Amino acid sequence: MRLALLLLAAACTCTDEPSDDTNPPDDTDADTDTDSDSDGDSDGDADSDTDTDTDTDETGLPDGPPVIDTGTITCTNVVNPHGYSGDQYFAQLEVSDPQGDDDIASMGWLRAVAQPAGTTLFDALALACGAGTCFGTLPAEEWGLSCADHTSTEFWARVEDEAGNVSEEFLLVWVDS
Repeated sequence: MRLALLLLAAACTCTDEPSDDTNPPDDTDADTDTDSDSDGDSDGDADSDTDTDTDTDETGLPDGPPVIDTGTITCTNVVNPHGYSGDQYFAQLEVSDPQGDDDIASMGWLRAVAQPAGTTLFDALALACGAGTCFGTLPAEEWGLSCADHTSTEFWARVEDEAGNVSEEFLLVWVDS
């Protein structure tokens, strides 16, 4: 397996230049490669290459940010004789990533915004993510909230993948508990 990866890496020509590629590397469509030398031959001189193949990461899959497909939040009063008791918010997300769900980073952000003022109450790494799902529990009182505050608070989530691509913020849907 390592030998195959080494051979694959040796055959790969990598560049840091951005591309507008849109097709997988194993596609069969015609490229729009152009030869910029004056004779148009394959004489070994440096030609410029402009193509329209898809940029991919090392897995061969298209690179791009993760996407939050669904997200909900609810709140309930928790009574725990061995720990925290009080109002507790629970968030759950379903997420996907072009490189696969296992490419999602292990933590995601949760942000609470007071309405109508738009004041951010908190923005914290409060979601544990894995296998396409993220969960988070928040003791409401730690953030100066109660379950009743959900009517005047918006909860937003965002996740990141291992390549550092960050999803767009997603407004979580309130679910009565």
